Order: sequence, then structure tokens, then C-alpha cells
Amino acid sequence: MIKAKLQDVKRSLILEAAAESFESAGYEALKISDLAKSVGVSVGTIYGLFDSKEGLYMAYVKAQIGGYIEELRARCVEVTEPEAQLEAAFWLKFSHFASKRKAVEECAKNNPLFFSNIRHSEPEILEQVYKVVAGIVRRINPALDEDEALAMSYHIAGLSDGYINYWLVHDGDLLSQLPALQAQMLTMIKGC
Repeated sequence: MIKAKLQDVKRSLILEAAAESFESAGYEALKISDLAKSVGVSVGTIYGLFDSKEGLYMAYVKAQIGGYIEELRARCVEVTEPEAQLEAAFWLKFSHFASKRKAVEECAKNNPLFFSNIRHSEPEILEQVYKVVAGIVRRINPALDEDEALAMSYHIAGLSDGYINYWLVHDGDLLSQLPALQAQMLTMIKGC
């Protein structure tokens, strides 16, 4: 029991330090040996907990998605109008990416399937996001059944990922793209 708790504490400390590095310098700049030294653990400990640098990065991504889900659920309690909830969901998504650009830009630019890979590697956590958005979609268009709303949630997530990819390649202000995305999403949802 104590050993498991110690492993959890180590994992959290390593992940916190890795997050700082990913967000300030990017994925490529993170050196596992430097991370181990900064946290006071061995390189073997990091590999034992995360398997690889990619495993560490995916744990970081999963933690970020978990934080996004918590914020999204809280925002949906504060904002009750479904169109405003939809806007809040994607404002949160865009603001997370904008504030963590360094952490994602190398991986997304070097891998055109970056978002798809995340969906496949962490389907259960992303399914939580899609279900929250599907609930909003059904409130906007009550004619959609649960499966149709969930499918629409996947479609609009792909659309928003496209905006993020474009921003990563062409720069600009990601949050300024939200009104165009919102209009496209509402047209898709109401047009079904």
C-alpha cells in the first residue's frame, strides 16, 4: 500500500515537471536524464513508470484532457444555454491549446495523425468529452437521438482539431477563430 502511494507521488512529481518542460520548451527539448535529475529520481524510475518518452507525453496529454473535462463540466453548470455551453466547450479547448502551444506543436506538425492517435490511445477519456458535447448537441437539436448526437460530437471535434492544426502551421490568434467555428458547428447541428 505504501509502496503504491510512493509510486503515485513519484509519478505525479515527474508528470508535473515534464508538463513544465513540455509547455515551456516543447517535446523534443525534454531530455529524460535532465528530467530525472530535476525530480531527484533515476532515469530507470521514469521509464519504469512511463515506459518511454512517448508514454510520458501521453500521460501528460491524458492529464490535460482530464483537466479540460473538469473545467468543461464546471462551465456547463455555470452556463445553462446550450449554444453558450457549446461555445464555452470550444473556447476552453482552444484556450488550452493556445496556452500549451509548445507542448503540442512539434508533435502535431510532425504527425498529421496526431489528433487521431490521441483518440485511439485514450478513447475512454475522450469519450467523456464527446458525451458531454453530445448532451449539448441534443439540447440544441432535440430531433437527434443519442447515437446521432454522439456522432455529431465526433464530427465537430474533428472540425475544431482542423482549426487547431491550421493555427499550428500558420500562426495567428486561435481564439479569434472561435466565432467561425461556432457558426459552422451550429449549422451542422441544426441542419441534421
